[in-house]
Amino acid sequence: MGLEGSEKLEHEIEQVHDNIENRKEEVSTLQDMANDLEKLTDHIEATYIGRGVPHDHAKTGSRKPSSGQLIATMQNEIDRLKKEGDKVSILLMQERKKRKELESAKNNLLNVYDSLKMQKASVSSMVNRKQRAAKEEQKIQEEFERQITDLLEEQQQLKLEIERLEAETERANSETEQYEKQKEALEEEYEELRNECLKHDPQLDAEIRTLQDTFEEVERTLTKQVSDAKIADKPLKDSMFNSNSEKEKIMHALEKAEKDADIYSEFIQQYMEQLESSLEKSSTAIENAQNRLAEMTAHLAESSDYDNDDDTDGIINETDYELDTSQSEFATLTTSSNKSILNES
Repeated sequence: MGLEGSEKLEHEIEQVHDNIENRKEEVSTLQDMANDLEKLTDHIEATYIGRGVPHDHAKTGSRKPSSGQLIATMQNEIDRLKKEGDKVSILLMQERKKRKELESAKNNLLNVYDSLKMQKASVSSMVNRKQRAAKEEQKIQEEFERQITDLLEEQQQLKLEIERLEAETERANSETEQYEKQKEALEEEYEELRNECLKHDPQLDAEIRTLQDTFEEVERTLTKQVSDAKIADKPLKDSMFNSNSEKEKIMHALEKAEKDADIYSEFIQQYMEQLESSLEKSSTAIENAQNRLAEMTAHLAESSDYDNDDDTDGIINETDYELDTSQSEFATLTTSSNKSILNES
């Protein structure tokens, strides 16, 4: 049942209590009336009937008519009062029965009231639990809403950051393309400048030709040594049964040819190593020049036109100096190699 039903039941119980109290008062009143009638009846019987015949009546042998009428009247009144008393007794019994019924109904209603109070307490506790659960759920929902709001704000910030990074990436790609184009242009200019320097440097051409002649001379020498070894080997085979002196001469010639071949091969190996070292130095110088050109490219992007021209001239002069240094080292190495070959020959 709900709260309204319990309140209605309480009101009905109060009405029953009031009815019981009213009935109690009525019963008490009727009981008092019955007691009064009984007392009056007893008094009348004791006065007129239980008293007996008076002495003057016995002497005369007669009664006054008024006394008989009075007795009859009193008897009638007593009968009437008895009937009234019986009625009152019946009513009293009925009222007692009603009182018992009302008390039973009251007890039932009290039991129902207690049950309703227990149900009300249970419902109240359940409502309180529901309210607490609703408050907790509301708090959790508010926390989720706050987290969702924070995530949405963070998502918006990330979108803005992504857009900014994309714009920066596009700008960086554009700048990179421009730098690549500038680099290609500078490399082309550097190649043209290097070719121009090589073209206008007769000493370098002469050294290259000298190196080619040296290689040809070494090749001819090795070819001659191989042919001499073959020529010396043929009479050795033909004169297997000749004297020991001839064999020793031939063996000595072969040993000398082998030693000469070893010396030439070792010299050529050393010469090739020196040549590779010189070429590595030249490559390093060229790479340094390219790095300086890259630095010049970066510097060109940040400096004014007038300053760029001065720096460009300085870097070109330094590059020419490095190339001249490499060429001079290469020429020195070639000259020393030629001298060594001539001394060995």
